[in-house]
Amino acid sequence: MPHVIDKKEQINTNISLADFPASKVDERRSKLARLPKNFAALYSTGDGDCLFHSLSVLVNGTEEATLFIRLAATVYGVCHASHYVSMYLEECGSIQAACAFMHMMCAHPPPGTSIADWSVEEIICHTVQDQAASTAKIQSYSGILQVLFAAGFLGVYIQQYSEDRAPGYDTLLNPCACEEQDGLPLLHVMWVKASSSGAMNHFVPLVPRRAQSRRAAHKGKKFNLGDVAENFCTACLGAMNMCQADVHYLDTWIECDECHKWYHCLCTGVAHAAAENMTFVCCSLNCSTSVAKLDGTTITVGDINRLRNGEDLSGDAIDFFMRHFMKTSNGADALILPYFIGQLLQPNSWLQKLPLSQAVPRMEQHLRTVGITAPRIQQTGNLLLPVCTRNHWVGVIVQREAKSLLILDSLDGFLGADVYNSLHRFVCRYLDLIAHCAADKALNEEPLCMEAPKVKQQDNMHDCGVFLLANFEAFLNGGIDELGKICTNGMKMRRRLITLVHGHSS
Repeated sequence: MPHVIDKKEQINTNISLADFPASKVDERRSKLARLPKNFAALYSTGDGDCLFHSLSVLVNGTEEATLFIRLAATVYGVCHASHYVSMYLEECGSIQAACAFMHMMCAHPPPGTSIADWSVEEIICHTVQDQAASTAKIQSYSGILQVLFAAGFLGVYIQQYSEDRAPGYDTLLNPCACEEQDGLPLLHVMWVKASSSGAMNHFVPLVPRRAQSRRAAHKGKKFNLGDVAENFCTACLGAMNMCQADVHYLDTWIECDECHKWYHCLCTGVAHAAAENMTFVCCSLNCSTSVAKLDGTTITVGDINRLRNGEDLSGDAIDFFMRHFMKTSNGADALILPYFIGQLLQPNSWLQKLPLSQAVPRMEQHLRTVGITAPRIQQTGNLLLPVCTRNHWVGVIVQREAKSLLILDSLDGFLGADVYNSLHRFVCRYLDLIAHCAADKALNEEPLCMEAPKVKQQDNMHDCGVFLLANFEAFLNGGIDELGKICTNGMKMRRRLITLVHGHSS
């Protein structure tokens, strides 16, 4: 039996291109335009098991653990089937939507005549069960639920990329919502074409590159921009001279006293002033190491890495930057509410299911952790709420005077009307609980009119977080009229966010 890293153990997040022989590197695909920066593609066998081959390579170094991971993912899918049914039940609010979901996912959908009398829940239940059964079948891939099952068993996030931009391919997939989601390792795979003219039907594993050379320097010394072209930070794999905006804040590096690898101080959470004299050992670092704090929110090493590598933003990072924009806004009549994840939109979540007597105390605790009091709610005209559903960030603005609910979505058409309606019901319930917490009857006395104003659109599947932040910042500084004036260069927006962290670092 090959060695397989159990989900309760730590996945080796330090795996890199240097750990594989040159014969395993797919040079052609490593040059694809949509490959994430500083990553390389490896070969995977194209026999129908390419997804599990890729995951085996990333956690085991070889394809020997493929069948073990596939079997374990099958068991995970069976054990968590009821949870996945609940997750999709709210999103598929009609028979037509449920049937579309089934035919998109199922390897063996039943004949149309046999499901004429099925309920939405029965259709979704069949779909999840079919996916679990299909996962057990070797040399086959039947849908995205297989990736979710594998992510659940391994206890990781799986970031999918695609050779050609297409809806639904570039997604970040996570374990079942019943499990801990914070601080999980991140694995990268990519959809590619098996042939130059074919469809995207093959997975390959992606691994970060390592710098081939490092220039000797003294700990804590500030580098000249022209001298660091070949130096890369071991934590984020970013070169010093990525852009002028970064140089001012990322010009101090620190060297590990044991392995002699170099890191940006910002990527390690080490204060610039302390870098010269302290003893630093990089093996003590992990993605949860704090870099900066603001009003009870924290930015970590993992958040900085995701910003630098063009990945989805965490909820904690969204909250941190929202607090920053609130502090720097021009006296906006607004209040930032803590982020919520998509699981709370489901009908079986505590927010939707518990009676008022039990839900209100939980909501009060939720608001208290970020310093939101009843008087602040009563005196505020606009409530800003970031929500992540289907691994996609959307902004929600409740305008109290206008009795309107604005949904700011930088990927029109991705979520669909069913999710928008679920979001509307969720926000109304959320406001109902806040109204009870704040003794503010005016907050929920009239129904909200839902609107989706036109906003700038992202050109990929992973910049929704930075577009959300840009839209909220624009609204805080100028209202709805400013929403159409934001920058649309995702990498430029990410670099600016990194520079903002420095002002709050220790």
